[in-house]
Amino acid sequence: MLLLFVGCSRGIGYGLAKQFLERTNARVIATARSPDESSALNDLKRTYDENRLLTPPLDVQKPEQFSQLKDFLRQR
Repeated sequence: MLLLFVGCSRGIGYGLAKQFLERTNARVIATARSPDESSALNDLKRTYDENRLLTPPLDVQKPEQFSQLKDFLRQR
């Protein structure tokens, strides 16, 4: 199972990503505008490797980032 969550730097998006990582064997893609600046996502990255958690940047107000996300996912 592969899951994509948008807005995971905190709040509901982060909570859903964390719960699915903890409770399933799913692979999780957790996007955020600045994922490297999110202490919550950095904590998850210390716990789960790239086989389980990917954290690409995505700002939904910037349409060009959707094609960048598509390219990122094709490489995985």
